[in-house]
This record gives sequence, C-alpha cells and structure tokens, in this order.
Amino acid sequence: MTVYTHYFHMEEQANVVYLPQRPNGFAIILLSDNDRTVEKNSSIWERHPERHSFLLSLLEEGYTVIASQLFGKHWGSERACEYMEQLHHYLVKKQILNEKFHFFAEGAGALVVLKLLEKRPQLIRSAFLLNPCIYLERIFQEEKQSKLFFKRFIQELSAAHGVEENDVTKEYCQAFIQFEHWVDCAPIHIYHMMADKRFKVASHSRPFEQEFVKKNLPVSLSLYGLGKSFSSFKQPVRSFFKKNEKKL
Repeated sequence: MTVYTHYFHMEEQANVVYLPQRPNGFAIILLSDNDRTVEKNSSIWERHPERHSFLLSLLEEGYTVIASQLFGKHWGSERACEYMEQLHHYLVKKQILNEKFHFFAEGAGALVVLKLLEKRPQLIRSAFLLNPCIYLERIFQEEKQSKLFFKRFIQELSAAHGVEENDVTKEYCQAFIQFEHWVDCAPIHIYHMMADKRFKVASHSRPFEQEFVKKNLPVSLSLYGLGKSFSSFKQPVRSFFKKNEKKL
C-alpha cells in the first residue's frame, strides 16, 4: 500500500500527516506521551511494526491520520492543548476534512483529549482511549509512595505546565479537569489492560466510567488481559469511529 506522508514543523514541534489513497473526509489524531512520537522524518507509527500495521489499517479505511511530537512529556498541559487547537485549524485549512476529528490517545495523551472536551468540545467527534491517565491527583498520590518516582513526576509536571515545583500539589492536580461540571461530551470508549501498573484501571478508567454512566453520558469501558498486540485494536477502533460518523 502506498502511503503519502507529509512531515512539517510548527512552533518547533515535529508533526506528520498520513494521507490515504481514497480519503473518506474524516481525520484521526493520534496522541501519546512518548518523548519520540514524531521526529524530523520518522515517527513511532512507522518505526514500530505493530503500530505501523495499526496505522495502515486506518489509512485503508480512508482516514487522514495526524501525529505530533506535542512537547513530549506534556501531561495534558495548557500549551499542548492550545497547540492541538492550532494544529486542528491548520489541517482544516490545508485539507478537505470534516471539522470534527476523531482522537486516539494513549496514557497521558488522554489528558489532552479530556481537556479539549472541557474547553473545545466542538473539535472532537469521538475519542478512543487506550490505558489512559485520567486523574492527575491519583498519579500524585501513587507516585508519592516512591521518593524517586515522585520527584521525577513533580519535575515533569512542573516543566510541562510551566509552574514552580512547590506549586504542584494534590489540590493543583485535582483542579486540572473539573469532571463534576460536565453535562455533555463526545462519545468515549476506553480499552484498559487489567494488569497495567502505570495507570491502574481501578484508579482511572473504572471510576471515570462509573461517574459518567451515572450522568447518562456516552462513555464505555472494555478490559483486556496480557498478550494483546497493538494491531489487535484495529477492528475495535475502526468500528467505534465508524459508528460515530453517521451524524456529520
């Protein structure tokens, strides 16, 4: 399969757009918290065989797929969210795309999606979250058990959010996203590995799903065990996105 790839820089951040042979008019933004998501002329979506297979499956469906370096360890920062808004504006101007994008986010990449759903919900058609970080205050509490990991977390959050390390408190993390005020949101589906130790399902996905189901908001959760390859998410992701394209 021929893949049309366009790398470009915007505000010193590397980005890549993968263009399908037969565009369906919809775009998917891939978000992660990897330090090397996108570099000058390569990305983890090309370097990693399973991820590459996943990418190709989206292109075969006609999706325009976008990935960004997005400041590396962004921890859902305001800067990362504003950058995503700028990238969305740029892509809509350059490509013939429906203005509501699908989002696929891993780990702390989910924080950007959730912050955008709070600030700019009109940008998002649907969101598929894989092993997401949802509650910053729970990471704060869990990392506090290890002096080394806690120090690194505080340093990363301080650098990403542009605040002093002393200001990174549990209260600061709790105020990051105000879920209790949400009355509507785009459809969200979560896939979470039961044994994930980085962002535990009991600390993130399960309480999030329970809170939103009580509000009758479109959030669903699927759990999976060890042994699943990344490419095995191809069908669930495509089916979820397709289901949310009926209303333009």
